[in-house]
Amino acid sequence: MLESERGYNTTIAAPQIALNRTMIFAERNFVAAPLSIGLRIGGAAEFGGLRASPNFARSKGLVELAKA
Repeated sequence: MLESERGYNTTIAAPQIALNRTMIFAERNFVAAPLSIGLRIGGAAEFGGLRASPNFARSKGLVELAKA
């Protein structure tokens, strides 16, 4: 059976910081990457099945990690 991986991220349109490069926060388990439209926070993935609904709480959790 083929299983797909679903990744979670979010983009903050008006972050209060500016990054020049992607930064990996290994101790907090997330990545922050500068984009022309804002700051991308990512780092969560799951094998939830093709029919499973997205778990948007995972994206919100990444933002909370980045705020800390």
